[in-house]
Amino acid sequence: MALLLQCVKSFMLWIEREQFDKLIEAERVKKCAIGGPPNDTDKIEQSSITYNSESKEQWTRACKCLLMNVQWICVISKFRDDQNQRKKHQEDSVHSTIYRK
Repeated sequence: MALLLQCVKSFMLWIEREQFDKLIEAERVKKCAIGGPPNDTDKIEQSSITYNSESKEQWTRACKCLLMNVQWICVISKFRDDQNQRKKHQEDSVHSTIYRK
């Protein structure tokens, strides 16, 4: 689970760096904070993703945050793909109009 969390964190940081998250409204999909010290590889919002029978509530909270962030990534990806397809379709229609003349 910690490796999955690391992948999600890395992908989210890339999305934010490329500013793809600015393409959609912030309130549309919620996400959990991924901040924290770099050595906290198994934590999300101060909750550990590593299962511990003594802290099931923290583990459950961490899993919920992980799933929320995966959902956020999916929404950003779909929106970006839709936007790219719309742009490509517009370019294709412009090219076909030019070549008809």
